[in-house]
Amino acid sequence: MCFAPDSQFFWIISSLLVLVSLMCFLTLRRLFRQVISARSAAVVVQALVDHFPALIVNGIWLFIVVTVASACWFLM
Repeated sequence: MCFAPDSQFFWIISSLLVLVSLMCFLTLRRLFRQVISARSAAVVVQALVDHFPALIVNGIWLFIVVTVASACWFLM
């Protein structure tokens, strides 16, 4: 029973999913804030260059957490 609410695995996966989703949301929020307030294309490109690696890493972590959770879900 991976996903029973009394399972330790449930709480670990839930916490990781919330943490990684929050990291993605905050990175996107900072990126959009910089893009919206940009006055030139160079500032937009610099904002994309600054935040793109963080978005890639956060996306990889999100993929890993969701994959582990769905694998456990299908093994139930």
